[in-house]
Amino acid sequence: MGRFFVGDTIPRLPDPREINARLKDVKTRKLPVTPAADALLTKTLLLLLRPLEAADRDALGLLAGLVLLVVEDDYFYIPETTEQVGDERLLELARGLARVREREVQRLERVVAAHRLSLVGAAEVGHLGARLPRSAELERVLARLEIHLRQGEEILRRHSDLARRSAHAARFADACTRAVNLIGRLLMVPQEQDHARLRKRIVSRELRLIEIDALGAAAVSDKEQAAEAARLLAQTGVSESDVPAGLGAAEIAARLAEIGAAEAGPEPEDEEQGDWFFDME
Repeated sequence: MGRFFVGDTIPRLPDPREINARLKDVKTRKLPVTPAADALLTKTLLLLLRPLEAADRDALGLLAGLVLLVVEDDYFYIPETTEQVGDERLLELARGLARVREREVQRLERVVAAHRLSLVGAAEVGHLGARLPRSAELERVLARLEIHLRQGEEILRRHSDLARRSAHAARFADACTRAVNLIGRLLMVPQEQDHARLRKRIVSRELRLIEIDALGAAAVSDKEQAAEAARLLAQTGVSESDVPAGLGAAEIAARLAEIGAAEAGPEPEDEEQGDWFFDME
C-alpha cells in the first residue's frame, strides 16, 4: 500500500495524541472509518504507549500515518484481516513499511538528482519537458502541471492579504515539490514495467493533490476537475481569470482534449475495485 504514495509524503505520527487529533478531524469531516482501520489505529496507538526503540516508534508512526491517508482516500481500504493482527506482527508490518519507504524515497531522490529535476513555477515546466525522455504520458502530465501551476500563480498574484499570500505560497511550493516527485516517479519506473492500474491511480491522485495545493484550495474532486475541463472546452472565448496566463483558448482546449481522451481509455472489466491492490506482488 505504501507504494501508492510518491516521495516522503506519508506523515509520521509517533505521538498518540497526534493520532487521536487526526482521527477526530477525519470523523469531524464525516469521512467513513471502517472497523478494520479503526482497529489497526487503536492497536498502533496502544503499542506507541509502551517503551519502544526510537526506530520502532518512528515505524509505527509511519504506519499510523499511512492508515489515516488510506482512510482519507475513497479508493483503497484496510483489509478486515488486520483486526486479527497481533502486536508482534503489527510491529513487523511497521518495520517492513519503514524499510520499503526508505528504499523507495532514496530511489526517487536519485532519479530527481540524476535528471536535475526542479520546479518553482509554471514557466520551468516547458524547459524541463524539453530535456526529458519524450513520451505521450509525460507530455500529458506536464501539460496538466503547467496548467495547475499557472492557475495557482495567477491566484497568488491577486492576493492582497499578506498572511493569506504567505500561506498560499507555502502550499504552492509543496505543489512544485510534489510535481517534481511525480515526474521522478514516472521516470523511475518505465510505463511498460509498471502496474498499469497503480500507475494510473498515482498520476490521477498526485495531479489532483498538486492542483489543490497550487490553487490553495480546500479540495478539488475528480468530478470538479471533469466539470472544469468540460467548461473550458465548451467556451469559445476564455476569460483571463479562468485560464493560465500566457495560454490561449485553443491551446487550453487542445491540451484538455488530449488529457481527457487519455483518461477516458477503456477500464478493466472489474470496474476498478480497490481490492486488486492487495493482490499485487
